Amino acid sequence: MIAGFPGWNLGFFRIGGPGLGNLLFIWARAFARSLETGAVLIDPVWHQLKVGPILRRERDLRTYLDVFPVRSPRAVWRELVRCRLLGRPPTGEVRVGGARVTYEIVRDGRTTFHDLDPYREQIRTVLPKLVRPRALPSLPPTEFIALHVRLGDFAPPREGTLGTAINTRLPLSWYLAALRAARAAHGDPTFPALVFSDGADEELEPLLREPGVERAPPRPAFADMLTMARARVLVCSNSTFSFWAAFLGQAMLVAPPGLDLVTYFPSEMLASRIFGCDIGAPGPVIVRT
Repeated sequence: MIAGFPGWNLGFFRIGGPGLGNLLFIWARAFARSLETGAVLIDPVWHQLKVGPILRRERDLRTYLDVFPVRSPRAVWRELVRCRLLGRPPTGEVRVGGARVTYEIVRDGRTTFHDLDPYREQIRTVLPKLVRPRALPSLPPTEFIALHVRLGDFAPPREGTLGTAINTRLPLSWYLAALRAARAAHGDPTFPALVFSDGADEELEPLLREPGVERAPPRPAFADMLTMARARVLVCSNSTFSFWAAFLGQAMLVAPPGLDLVTYFPSEMLASRIFGCDIGAPGPVIVRT
C-alpha cells in the first residue's frame, strides 16, 4: 500500500505538492486501506521542497524535515526500485524475483473526514508514532483557547467579504470577536489563549495585545496541530490544518462564517448547538466534536 503524494517523487523527497493538512488526507486513506486489506503501508515521502515559502520568506518552509524522520532506504527500494511503480496504474501486480506482488497506490486527497471517521481512533494513535520526538507537543499548564491565524500563502479576502473561501485569509477583527465570544461563553474575559500563525508579530499585533493572549512558541507544524487539538476551544482558519486539529481533538470549534461544517465532518461528530454572537452575518458556529 502506497500513499501517492503529489509532486515529483525523487525517492527521499519530493519537489512541489500540497501542505501537511492535504497530505494527511492521502496518508490517512492509505492507512485505512492497509487496515482493511492487511497490506503493508510503505513509509511515504513526507519531505518536500517548495519554492513559494522560500520566495515569501515564510517562518515555516514546509519541508517537514523537522517533523518526520528521513525516509528509510528500504521504503525507497520497495516503492521506486523493486516495484518500479512510477507511472504505473493505481492498482495491479508486479513481479518481484520469482513472485508476483499486488500493490495499490492511494491518491485520494478529498478534504473531507466522512470516510475517515471510522478510523479516527487508529489515526489518533498512529500519527504521533510517525514523527520525530521534537515534533510532539508540550502541553500548556492550563486550559486554553487556540486561534489558528493562517496568513502566509493565503489570499486576502475580496473586498466586502469576510473571506469565506478555503485558502483565503480571515480578517483579524473576526478572530478578535471570536476570541471575545468564546471567553464570554466561559465567563472569563481573560481565559488564556494561544495564537498559532505563520504571520509576523506585526501582522498579529491586534490579537497579541489582548490580555491573556500569547503567541505559541516556535515548534514544528505537527506539534502545533496536536497542541491545537488539545485546546478547550479551537478558533479555526479556512485551512485543512485547522480541520485536522478539530478532527483529532475534542475542542469546542469556532468555525469561520459561511463554512458548512457538514461538508467536511460527519453530522454525528457535530452537535447542533449554535452559539449566537454579534460578529458578522452569519456569526460563528460553536460545536462540540
